[in-house]
Amino acid sequence: MIVQAAGQPVDALEDLQAVLLDKKVGDRVTLKVVRGGQTRDVTLTLDESAFQ
Repeated sequence: MIVQAAGQPVDALEDLQAVLLDKKVGDRVTLKVVRGGQTRDVTLTLDESAFQ
């Protein structure tokens, strides 16, 4: 589950979309995710599919 994107809390899909509004293809975004009770940071490079 994504709990933070680019330092901003994510409680719903709309929160993630708001973070992506000012981003463009090729930008990097760090997500904080919780999986199996563990939290980790994942850095992604955005491509066209992030904006569809």
